[in-house]
Amino acid sequence: MALNFPDNPTVGDSYTSGTHTWQWDGIAWTTVPGTAGLDNLSDVVITAPLAADQGIFYNGTNWVNATHTHNIADLSGTTIVSPTPGQILSYNGTKWVNSTPADTGFNPFLLMGA
Repeated sequence: MALNFPDNPTVGDSYTSGTHTWQWDGIAWTTVPGTAGLDNLSDVVITAPLAADQGIFYNGTNWVNATHTHNIADLSGTTIVSPTPGQILSYNGTKWVNSTPADTGFNPFLLMGA
């Protein structure tokens, strides 16, 4: 959508298009605070209450605020079963799995002379 600002504005003149308003300051058209926020866009739906741990995510139709959690077990190609402290993620030739590392007898402190 093209914006058609007035040709000869005077200081303080305003121009509105949709939900956005600009005001002429004598040099340029500047956005009037509160009229060009993210939630004024047609494909953004912000719901309250907002939380500090939320982000903006596309749900296939709109951008929405939501809390998003990441879980490695939800990734394709992974099988995580009863993870325990000290385990690693290793590739078994077909998928990524949690496993307990083999004891190799390697002691990094011996290399440092400790």
